[in-house]
Amino acid sequence: KGSHNFTRKDEYYPHLIQFISERRTNRNPYEKKEVPQEFLETIRRLEGLGVKMLFIASGEMRQRLIAIAGKAVEEAFSDPDFRKELSEVAGGGSVDITGYMSGRPWPLSLFNKFGSAKAQRMQAETMLRATPLFVVVATETDEPADWVQAGRIYQRSALMAAAAGLATDIISEPIQIDNRYQDLQDLFTTTFRPQILFRLGYCEEEAPFTPRHKLEDVVLR
Repeated sequence: KGSHNFTRKDEYYPHLIQFISERRTNRNPYEKKEVPQEFLETIRRLEGLGVKMLFIASGEMRQRLIAIAGKAVEEAFSDPDFRKELSEVAGGGSVDITGYMSGRPWPLSLFNKFGSAKAQRMQAETMLRATPLFVVVATETDEPADWVQAGRIYQRSALMAAAAGLATDIISEPIQIDNRYQDLQDLFTTTFRPQILFRLGYCEEEAPFTPRHKLEDVVLR
């Protein structure tokens, strides 16, 4: 297993704790402005034994990634069980967070009315095309410890992005739907298991904070 010193004082971002309240998922279109190479070199330092950070900014690989992600989104929304679970998670309980998942507070009813699988794919691909850089966190093995490690690396990357004025947005479908992650392995020519795929870039439009469900809505007794 790889090891990472997440408690050390980072040379460039020593006070990330203050950005916890600022970090949020931003699913709006990003600017074409390039992400500074210095920032990419900084987050790449989070790599360690058994974990890689992979980047795509342009070219044929970028187009293939968008197609892979779009297809995974369509497959997800074609699955009634997926849609049911998503509706329950987003709109269940006392708070409806459905619209915040797309960047804007839409009523759940609207989401269900025009949220066909093909429409979701078109919306996702439009968003993906408005992305200057994609990042994949991949691990050599695929065990629970790897999932935690990848999550920690993403969270630190996202906090560093917030500190640098950059936005992030996780794209989960190519990682979680069937064996779509294998398409990403082929794309990057790697045997490492992709664990997290996220967008990275500058965004003029600030994303709203997502409301939280009440404790009693999510805790099983």
